[in-house]
Amino acid sequence: MKVSFDTDRARAMEDTKVWSALALSGEQKVGVDDPREMERARARASRTSPTGAGWSRPTPTSTSSRSPPYVGYGFDHLVFHFPGDDQEAAIARYGELILPRLRARFG
Repeated sequence: MKVSFDTDRARAMEDTKVWSALALSGEQKVGVDDPREMERARARASRTSPTGAGWSRPTPTSTSSRSPPYVGYGFDHLVFHFPGDDQEAAIARYGELILPRLRARFG
C-alpha cells in the first residue's frame, strides 16, 4: 500500500510528489518507457487531480479505514510504502498512530 501519512497534511502531500507518477492509471502509463515522459504524464494528470491522489490520509481514522478491502480479500500481510526522505520517522509515526488501530480492528 502506498501511504503518505503525517500529522501535517501539507507535509504528507509534499512527500507524495517524488513518486506521484505511481498514482497514474495503467492506461496513462502504458507504453511510456522514458522517465522524463512519465514525469510529463504526471504533470498533465495533476492539472485535473491532486498530486498523489489516493496516497495521503490526513487522520489516523481515515488512514486505518483504507485497509479493509485488502483484509476482506484474504490478505493477512500488508506492505506499506512511504514516500519522503525520512523513512525512519514515517515508519515510527505510522507504527505509533495507525498500526494499533489496524491491529485492534483486524487482529
